[in-house]
Amino acid sequence: MNTDQKLILRIKELIDIAPSGKRYSELRRELRAAFPDIPPNTIANSLGNFRLKLPEDYYVPVKGLYRNVKFKATGEVFTPDYGKRSWGAYKKVIAKTKELIDASPSGKRYSKLLRELCAALPDISPKTIRSALGRFRMELPRDYYLPVTGLYRNVKFKATDEVLPSRGGNILMVARIKEEDFYDRFSDWLVNELEEATKAISLGGNRFRDKWGTPDVIAVREAKRSDIIKTTTEIISAEIKLDVAGLITAFGQCCSYKLFSHKSYLVVPRISSEEDLSRLDSLARIFGIGLVLFDLDNPNQPQFTIRARASREEPDMFYVNKYLLLIEDKLFP
Repeated sequence: MNTDQKLILRIKELIDIAPSGKRYSELRRELRAAFPDIPPNTIANSLGNFRLKLPEDYYVPVKGLYRNVKFKATGEVFTPDYGKRSWGAYKKVIAKTKELIDASPSGKRYSKLLRELCAALPDISPKTIRSALGRFRMELPRDYYLPVTGLYRNVKFKATDEVLPSRGGNILMVARIKEEDFYDRFSDWLVNELEEATKAISLGGNRFRDKWGTPDVIAVREAKRSDIIKTTTEIISAEIKLDVAGLITAFGQCCSYKLFSHKSYLVVPRISSEEDLSRLDSLARIFGIGLVLFDLDNPNQPQFTIRARASREEPDMFYVNKYLLLIEDKLFP
């Protein structure tokens, strides 16, 4: 019996002894208490599977409440198929996903898959399609692999010199697209589209020569000659992250940049999980960090979009002068 089967069995046991039913939150707490060695994410996934493939002996009298049909009141409207419509939609999306990938020898990018699936399955909500694509990525079938980040391909098209991941789901990302590929595009977007700065330059690397890190992009906002009321000079920093596994570290870097910046932006892939994006969005608003999303599959057209604007705060002028002295010739030629 694998972990998922063990959890599903325990879920049934907990529901079977509760005549009034069990709430999702109760099930999650009791499962964590019963299986402290199993990661919370695994428990959440099993609960999700139970809901999507709801067994015939169980139903949902109200949203979020799970109950055995033996406790159903005689006048109650029976809804045994709750979740099955969603599971049917998932299966339809995944089947179409495979079909689209199989027809493309060069593979399919996530963003292109999403667009084509939304067009091909107008009866299924974009949210359900994104969720199904996320499940496809996490449980990648053996016939598919990722030659580069965000690109899905059938193994029958694999070149003989490619390294194939040993197991579906455990994906070896080949980072052929680099963060540096996005620096200039973001600099241009920050100045010309967001109009947050009057000049922006690419940095990256270890230009500031200390453990606090160097922003990928740093910009300055100065008053224009045409401005009636002149504003003070502002420094804006940005951290661009391709690896969705390193978002927490990237957020911490953005916080450290506020030491010498009036505003700080975190730029992350649009394919990041909705849970990660939701947390980053909340943290960004709490700490005043700007949050920007982009498509990582095309450095020439990353489609930067603002999710949360950075708030202006006064940095420590000692560190402003210390770090800007190192790039004065580039930022203030």
